[in-house]
Amino acid sequence: MVSELKINRRSFLKVAGAVGAATMGYASLGQPVIKALAQGVDAAREEKWISSVCIQCPAGCGTKVRVVNGKAVKIEGNPEHPYSNGKLCPKGYAGLQLLYDVDRVKSPLKRTNPNKGQNEDPKFVPVTWDEALDDIADRLKKIRDEGKSHTVAYLSGRNRGRAGTVWGTFTKLYGTPNNLGHSSICADASKKARLCLDGTDDYCAYDWENCNYVLNFGGATLEAWRPTNLMLQKWAHMRRGRPVRAKQVIADTRFSTTAIKADEWLPVKPGTDGGLALGIAHVILTEGLWDRSFVGDFKEIGRKFITGETVANEDFEEVWTSGLVDWWNNVLINFTPSRASQITGIPAGTIIRIAREFATTKPAIAGGERGAGAHTNGAYNHMSIHALNALVGSMFALGGVMYQIGVPYGKLPIDDTEYMDDIAKKVEKDFKEHTLDRIDKAKSDEWPIASNVYQNIPDNHANGNPYKLSVLFTYYTNPLFSNPNPQRAHEAFKDVFIVETSSYLSETALYADYILPDAYYLERWQDDTVYASTGYPVTGLRVPAVQPVYDNRNSMEVIIDLGKRMDGKMGEYYNALGSFENMLHSIAKGFETAPGDNGVNSFDLWAEKGAWYKKPYLYRYSNGKFYEWDGVGYNKELKKTEETVKETKDGKEVETKAIKDPVKDKLLKTKSGKFEFRSSKLGGFTDNQKEVIKKKLKIPDLFEYPHYEEPTFAGKAEGFPLHMSSPKMITHAEGRGANAQWLQERFGVIVGEGWTNWVELNPDKADELGIKNGDVVWVESPVGKVKTIAVINPGNPPWIVVFPFEHGHWNYGRYAKGLGANPNEILANLSDPISAQSCTNATMVRVYRA
Repeated sequence: MVSELKINRRSFLKVAGAVGAATMGYASLGQPVIKALAQGVDAAREEKWISSVCIQCPAGCGTKVRVVNGKAVKIEGNPEHPYSNGKLCPKGYAGLQLLYDVDRVKSPLKRTNPNKGQNEDPKFVPVTWDEALDDIADRLKKIRDEGKSHTVAYLSGRNRGRAGTVWGTFTKLYGTPNNLGHSSICADASKKARLCLDGTDDYCAYDWENCNYVLNFGGATLEAWRPTNLMLQKWAHMRRGRPVRAKQVIADTRFSTTAIKADEWLPVKPGTDGGLALGIAHVILTEGLWDRSFVGDFKEIGRKFITGETVANEDFEEVWTSGLVDWWNNVLINFTPSRASQITGIPAGTIIRIAREFATTKPAIAGGERGAGAHTNGAYNHMSIHALNALVGSMFALGGVMYQIGVPYGKLPIDDTEYMDDIAKKVEKDFKEHTLDRIDKAKSDEWPIASNVYQNIPDNHANGNPYKLSVLFTYYTNPLFSNPNPQRAHEAFKDVFIVETSSYLSETALYADYILPDAYYLERWQDDTVYASTGYPVTGLRVPAVQPVYDNRNSMEVIIDLGKRMDGKMGEYYNALGSFENMLHSIAKGFETAPGDNGVNSFDLWAEKGAWYKKPYLYRYSNGKFYEWDGVGYNKELKKTEETVKETKDGKEVETKAIKDPVKDKLLKTKSGKFEFRSSKLGGFTDNQKEVIKKKLKIPDLFEYPHYEEPTFAGKAEGFPLHMSSPKMITHAEGRGANAQWLQERFGVIVGEGWTNWVELNPDKADELGIKNGDVVWVESPVGKVKTIAVINPGNPPWIVVFPFEHGHWNYGRYAKGLGANPNEILANLSDPISAQSCTNATMVRVYRA
């Protein structure tokens, strides 16, 4: 009763303001938070702040969670974490809404309807954790006993920290090669391009703070380039936080937020980013603007590359690069700015000017992501882009390009290889010898260097090639929504036994035979090693801020629990391991001998501060030499040395001399130990692998070089006139933000739209089609059609439509279901032949009024 409450005017205003903010749309925070706020005014109150790590996107930003009487009521950025620095992006602040989402799966669920389909009721019934895990374990044992362990697969979307270890060990000990990821529908083209040229199979890290010139190819720096939170901070520093303002130039097909804020926007035609980069490279070489200390020089003083004239290899002496002359003779010799202009639509004079600026405004960075990579020539686009970094000497230089250094974790107390039985050993051997493929065929002769081919799993399973799946575990991924043309998965996965771990009723969850709901990130322990960005090592620790709101469990503990129920060595391993927390305590022991800059040298301090990191970056290139940080400066030069090593020959131990090359071992990890303009990685493919790949290329003779491959577009031959781009907005949470009301409300702030997505059209094109702003329209491709609303954007070129991703859910809770349209439903399933990157920018459409 009101009369029983002890509230003065000041307290009342506090509660009224808090509750009013929380209940705006009810929604925003939900009843648990509202009650916590109301109870916290005059009642006895326990308040604390818990360090954690956000998981709304891949960044891994540190958070501080305010907890009042056991309820999380606020999330802020953690000032102790070098990615967040006390700040968060919109996705991070919305975390509470997902914790207290009333539509969360509240306990393990078992399917009782054997029929699967978009309109089928699964008829889930609650079960206990023991009932679910016992049943799943029995099924797995039976499949293994039948010699079909390889037909079990694990598919992930966000394997953070030791989560990858847990799942990787489970598949390894069980005896399946199918530890599958989502990276091919993300940005693998840039990663594999780097592998081909400098030997690092990872995304680039960048020294943004010291960079003076950024040439960005299709990277949404201010919207989605990971880590977005840190990128926003770095952008501000480059623009306003230092005496000399860095120049930002973006080449992109759409007028993005990043393009709006950049100094210059280059509206390239779709898929031609590599052509632009090659035109720039041609100018750098013909005008003598390359970095001679890194690349090398002609033996004849003052000589330059001349358009149309070949160069003899013996006339040029390279330093830290390899294959430059071959690249010139085969690719760049006639790739003039005029030719690049014809391909890209960018004026030749602009290309010349940008090339000169880029090469002379050092330090400079050339980078980019899906905008350039999500095409059928994606890897070659990124190889051409990355080659620019070598030409101007930016590899490992101040203000240049690096790779992310790993965290010095301690080892686990037990070695999983000692627990591999004959089945597990045979599967591992067969996979290495290419007599057994993964279901996605990554690492096969068809995809020799691909990490994953996520988008092909439905088709491969449906066709039984290489075989049919029996069981599919899914973790932080939603293949029935996120795949291009996801209708393929709707049909293909009807006969697969699916174990879903989502805490929300996603589209994939409706096909699940069991849902084992994961604890939300604010409810669980988990380490989180950051994605590439800063270069120096960073890891955070996800600490439970609250007890699970419902009967949900950390999926890592669940898989360990499942492992304990398996027979033989596999069960022995998991019983010896004990728990996921044991793993975290073990890896934290590495900090005892490598304390972080913030003093973290133990598990307890890691949990308290939420982060461990070690600055500065360990390596530095300068004036023709590589150096390593020695604690004071970059004083330790990395030089080749001759060492005595012991080998066993004819049963006897003998000593031999060996050359140790730290640059090759640590930095330029190619066959030559240099940056390769002619890739030994591609050149080292087997004859069969080369034959398979070259059949997919339009210029197979240039297979080993960064070169321009004309992109293929689905629908072009059928006369579909418009290129479609499906970008991520800053509120995009990797497909998991549609049930967060705050993110829905501000999804399209720039175009004035919320709670839906839209298709953007150029005004001249809209007039031609008779479409006005706000009209309901059909967007149709060779795959199908979806209905959405039209937004007129005068910034975009007339040949493109922009259709943001995140909406169009036919499930996923009340705040996501039935809102907007899913552009994936009209995307053709095309893949880059080198990286297996899904070509989400390679479908053409037509738009007309509904």
